[in-house]
Amino acid sequence: MILLGHSEGSIIAPFVYEKVPVDGLILLAGTAEPLAETMTWQREEMMKDVRSVKGFQGWLIRLLKVDVKITKMNDDLTNAMLASDEPVI
Repeated sequence: MILLGHSEGSIIAPFVYEKVPVDGLILLAGTAEPLAETMTWQREEMMKDVRSVKGFQGWLIRLLKVDVKITKMNDDLTNAMLASDEPVI
């Protein structure tokens, strides 16, 4: 069995290998910067998209404060990971 990891999977695959050894690893298109920076960039891009939605859907997104909820969810997940010495997925 060969484990293939692409993008974020290229970061996760070596950790999987520690638990479940396989015959080989293929890591494709891993990030060239720290994961925290990549995730921050991805979140900012997503927020731009969310905030640019027009019409009724955009109005509903703003009414429900989806951007604020996304930020809070991300902050909560980051804090949980940093506060734990256990694997968090």
